[in-house]
Amino acid sequence: MSATADVSLKRWWHDPGEYGWLIEFMEARGLSIAMKRIVAVIGAVLAGLAAAMSLGPRVNSDPAARVLLVVVVALGLVWAIRWWRWGWPTARTSILLAAAGDIGIAMAALVNSDPLAGLAGAPLFAMMGSYIAFFHTPKVHAWHIALVTTTVVGLSTWLAIRQGHDGVWLAVSKGGVALMVSIGLLPLLHYGFWIMQRSFVDSLSDPLTGLTNRRGLDEVTRRLIADRGPDVPVSALWIDLDGFKAVNDTHGHLAGDAVLVRTARCIRGCVPPEAVVARLGGEEFLVVDALGPQEAGTVAERIRRAIATNTEPSVTASVGVATAGSGVDGQFDGLLERADAAMYEAKRLGGDRVVAAS
Repeated sequence: MSATADVSLKRWWHDPGEYGWLIEFMEARGLSIAMKRIVAVIGAVLAGLAAAMSLGPRVNSDPAARVLLVVVVALGLVWAIRWWRWGWPTARTSILLAAAGDIGIAMAALVNSDPLAGLAGAPLFAMMGSYIAFFHTPKVHAWHIALVTTTVVGLSTWLAIRQGHDGVWLAVSKGGVALMVSIGLLPLLHYGFWIMQRSFVDSLSDPLTGLTNRRGLDEVTRRLIADRGPDVPVSALWIDLDGFKAVNDTHGHLAGDAVLVRTARCIRGCVPPEAVVARLGGEEFLVVDALGPQEAGTVAERIRRAIATNTEPSVTASVGVATAGSGVDGQFDGLLERADAAMYEAKRLGGDRVVAAS
């Protein structure tokens, strides 16, 4: 395995997940309701299959099996109703729901009087595995694989014991097929989806500073406004470094890049974690946050002072501030234009100052 692939696999395994981002991504594109309906149908199918199994001869003669299947039917119905009627759960609740689905499928497989019938139902695990692969981390998926493997190995062992010596190869073949159908391709699917997801997320970030880039600005700003509500004031702070060309000319581009990285850290350190901080290209930066005019001016001054340090090569910044009094739906471009114009006014006045748009 190449060093690049090894690093990528480690990054995949330790990735904290983007559950919230996925939900927002779907909601922004009108896909949320359709996806919730699909997930609800998974629970309804599980409940229906468990109800059908309850008509089998073993269940009628085995009270324990009957109780287990009633629990499985209840779990499937709760899953279906939860997803159909309410919004997306938190990441933790989603994991608990997925675990309940896995346990329900395992219980339904194990109540059969015939282990072959139980193995035939093992592919149902693929439904839960697909959900986990789409929404959750590799570590959650690993727990799913462990449960599926334990269930299939248990059923295969039961089959081998029941069939005797001649049944060993039958158990191996049937168990192997059940595992391949249930979980065989899902880790690869999860990894491939993660690569595409990370590529998309990374395309919204500036590779030098790690800040949001111009392409990702609309995406993260929409999320900020949705979280804060439409009636909350929003401010834009447009920041441009004064005389940055001279830094590149005098000290070289590597030193210039170091100044940009240092500036990004200064800005990020002056604003709350939920604020949008973007690099718009060159030496221009932007902050968007739910701030009124007075708060925005205070934050802008804090940023200006943080950038104007004595660290060599030293730079200063011109900062333009604009505020929309009640959200920026349909007015975001106008808000940025006002902040940009205020920044140019700060430069015209000599730089290293904050100017608020009128």
